[in-house]
Amino acid sequence: MHILKLIKTYGETHLIVDGKNPLISQGAVQEEALLYQIEETSLESVLSEVSTVLHQQVLPTTHIHTLSGGQQILLAVYLSLQSPAKQILFMDVFSSLDTQRREVIRHRFSKEPEGRVTLGEDLWV
Repeated sequence: MHILKLIKTYGETHLIVDGKNPLISQGAVQEEALLYQIEETSLESVLSEVSTVLHQQVLPTTHIHTLSGGQQILLAVYLSLQSPAKQILFMDVFSSLDTQRREVIRHRFSKEPEGRVTLGEDLWV
């Protein structure tokens, strides 16, 4: 589904995370976190979790362009889950991830309240 159609259909009710364009800012991670309405203390927690999954330290000052596509997707997923959004639609977030990281993300999704996470694949079923 094209992103504009997604925004028209789900934009008023969901935060939309598009794996093809996972992050908006090309500056530092802390700038992206502002877009998700994440406070500095919460960002530290998110980045600790992201760093563990990536086996690489990601700091608030890390520039997004230094992260690979898969790393950017993981960051977008964790930032969105920390956001105050009541519902999140994830589109194409698994295609650039290896099997292990896909499982990590699926496990993380399972911790969310029912109905908060919608996967784009589920829209076609």
